[in-house]
Amino acid sequence: MEESSDEPSGEDALPERTCVGCRVHGARDDLIRLVAAPDGTIAVDLRGRLPGRGAWVHPRAACVERAVGGAKRRLRVVDPGEIPARVRLVVGQAAIEALGVATRAGVIVASGHDALSRAAEAGQVRAVVVASDASPRSVRDLRTEERAIPVFVLPLDREGLGRVIGRGPRAAVGVGAGPAATPLLMQLRRLADLG
Repeated sequence: MEESSDEPSGEDALPERTCVGCRVHGARDDLIRLVAAPDGTIAVDLRGRLPGRGAWVHPRAACVERAVGGAKRRLRVVDPGEIPARVRLVVGQAAIEALGVATRAGVIVASGHDALSRAAEAGQVRAVVVASDASPRSVRDLRTEERAIPVFVLPLDREGLGRVIGRGPRAAVGVGAGPAATPLLMQLRRLADLG
């Protein structure tokens, strides 16, 4: 059974859905759809277009954890305990894909600690993406130096981060402004909220 509320009326109104985790209504674009596959597994439908029985959930750890309880009954999922890991995996992959698109669009403005610091001082950095194997000190320094700039850890090591941006190993890269930055930042925020 699809969990949703009536769509609001008016030209500017966005479709709303109800989160199965917290039961709060939200814009469809702010939630993620979970779909029951015929084999009893769960599919994470980021675009909200897959056929089948579905439920909507906020991309936040608490909501996803609460959604597990009702997934077996509502979606007839064989192993609802797989949902949090599956959601994190799919959102992480979407963030990596969005980083590749942002790179091709020229939105990656700097890489390396010194270059990032200079770009941040010049107001060119909207967010910093850090490799999962970056040193804790590097991550702490980036968070301290660029306090107003969000720092997101991506599920990629330095080799993988460098490969996605078409360079050698990188511990961190800066995301600038531009249309391609918007989907990247959305997936990075979702990933951070999922814990």
